[in-house]
Amino acid sequence: MKNPIIRIAQEAPGAPAPDLGAAPPPAPDMGGGMDMGAMMGGMGAPPAAPMAAPISQTNEPILAPLENLGAILKDINITKLLSEKLSNTGHKDTTGEEEIANFIWRSYGGDYKTGLISGRVGQRAKGKLISEPEELIEVNDYPELDLEAVENRWIRLPEGKTMRDLGITAENVEEMVKSMSLSTSLQSAAAAKAGGGAMASISIDKMIKIAHNLDMMGYYDLADKII
Repeated sequence: MKNPIIRIAQEAPGAPAPDLGAAPPPAPDMGGGMDMGAMMGGMGAPPAAPMAAPISQTNEPILAPLENLGAILKDINITKLLSEKLSNTGHKDTTGEEEIANFIWRSYGGDYKTGLISGRVGQRAKGKLISEPEELIEVNDYPELDLEAVENRWIRLPEGKTMRDLGITAENVEEMVKSMSLSTSLQSAAAAKAGGGAMASISIDKMIKIAHNLDMMGYYDLADKII
């Protein structure tokens, strides 16, 4: 697996002409460099989850079944949600991150708590690309609870599957939203020349865990900026 922290920052200098009389160079040391798994283990964190497929940071739609949380967050445009909804919570008992996480959970078949609504399963055939994203409709299941209507994005999951079938829970969604929210806040603080104070208030093990979570979801650029 590629090292999730170290990135090649600049093009390497050109190699010198080979010395035909010299012995062949030694094989590269494949164990060198920092290893995220070892770092996480040293912090007492749980073993790393399987690496998600890289998620493009562009606005290009995903045309394959949404099989992991990284793809779901890309599909719903989590960056836009954070910028538009984070500070607009109208409920005193919840945070902006919690409301965004619940909005995402409901958009992909969840109820207003942590369960799932029966019959809301994916419709995209596994291993088959569609030509363009499905047209979505708005659904308002809880008008009495003053919750924002969602779109029927659960149809973009693999055929017959729910988020629970994919190993995704409401807690997973909330943890990831909080990680991305904190990453965004740290970047904003750094841009405002207050990055040192903001970073100092967060322990190194928490920053590594956040970067690890972002890497697992395919958001490598956000993870790099934290480290």
